[in-house]
Amino acid sequence: QTCALPISWEPPPAPAAAREEAAAEPEADPAPRPPAAPPAELRHGTLDDLPAPRLLALAAQARLCGRVDFSGEAARSLWFDEGRVAGAASNVPGERVEEVALRLGLLTREQHRQVAGAAAALASRRAALLLVERGYLKPAELTALVRRRTEEVVFGAFADAHASYRWVPDPVPPDERVALDRPPLSLAVEGVRRRWLAPRADAVLGGPASILAPAAAPPAPAELGLSADERRLLALADGLRSLDELLALSPLDPLSTRQELVERAQAVGQ
Repeated sequence: QTCALPISWEPPPAPAAAREEAAAEPEADPAPRPPAAPPAELRHGTLDDLPAPRLLALAAQARLCGRVDFSGEAARSLWFDEGRVAGAASNVPGERVEEVALRLGLLTREQHRQVAGAAAALASRRAALLLVERGYLKPAELTALVRRRTEEVVFGAFADAHASYRWVPDPVPPDERVALDRPPLSLAVEGVRRRWLAPRADAVLGGPASILAPAAAPPAPAELGLSADERRLLALADGLRSLDELLALSPLDPLSTRQELVERAQAVGQ
């Protein structure tokens, strides 16, 4: 025998304890908002107009979030989180995790041969985990390898001087996320050291008679990761000396002198 419920029926109120427990439960987190659009010069352009070290400096200043895609001799992507590089992707074979591990001596050539095919289809962190699972990489080496590989992609962008770039409001994928030791300006300094030769530096610095003045609010040396000799060089750039004089007085070799002066200029927007 069934019993029909009156149309106006409502379930009895829950006991007070149950109501309190339900009220104490946290509400579900709302869907994450897309990153805010950055300043106009970071949205799209070319590395001819906004060189890679300046782009990193601006990203740090703007606390950039999202992805920047580079299209040139190669395709690369850098993810940013609050202005710091937090992930990277590249279609350059030499910038894959297993290739970096081979160059660092973490893999033998035979191990590399055995794992290369499987690793090529994986995101960087999963590729590194595969090396651990195969017993080729120690678990303690995984984080350092992923960091080093991310930096290699960043430095690769410095070499592609005519690439175009475009910002995309895309969060960092979990498989690519990494916390780098180097802050953005230190990455920029190292990228110039590794990939910029004298002609590229001179295009930024100007001719031998150029006068380089100190910035009103220069970055802290710790942000740039400068050595004692590099700090002495920047102290000489006091607005009273030409580039020729700085090259003659510098404690560094001529190319390193140009590179450090370029990075200081790019970091402060000169």
